[in-house]
Amino acid sequence: MSEDWWMAKEFQGCVGARIPRVTTFEVCNIVLNVVVAVLVIGYGIWLRNVFKHQIEAKDATIETKDAEISRLRGETAPAIAAAYAAMRQHADQMTSDVATMKQQEVERSKVLPRILAFIELKTLGDIADHMMSLTGKTIPPAMPLDTAFLETFKYVMDQAEHRRELSP
Repeated sequence: MSEDWWMAKEFQGCVGARIPRVTTFEVCNIVLNVVVAVLVIGYGIWLRNVFKHQIEAKDATIETKDAEISRLRGETAPAIAAAYAAMRQHADQMTSDVATMKQQEVERSKVLPRILAFIELKTLGDIADHMMSLTGKTIPPAMPLDTAFLETFKYVMDQAEHRRELSP
């Protein structure tokens, strides 16, 4: 090979100069090494751009989520406070309603035995006497029993109407 090289150096520029001979294997090896080097450099540049775009997309997503979280906190805090106040007011109202209903139940349970005793009475006189004892009045001696019964019944009905008007 050295002989070919000197000949090519001596006859440079001449038409019939001999060019050094390089084997096909050496040429393919050099070309392949150059191609691999170019591909590795190109892949590195491409991979750097992919990573750059992914990091930018991640940062944009984080900023968007942070903004959305801030917006939701700003919008929902007053709504949550208002809903809590409404729920608390409803709970207080229900508690007072339950207490009122329990009190009414206690009052009705006191009246029920009197009503049952009233139903068991057999004569008009017993009814009139019982109604008079409930109202605290006494039957005048000159008043007939049916008139006393009607007056006492009217008094009891007036009291019931008066209590119904007072109740909520």
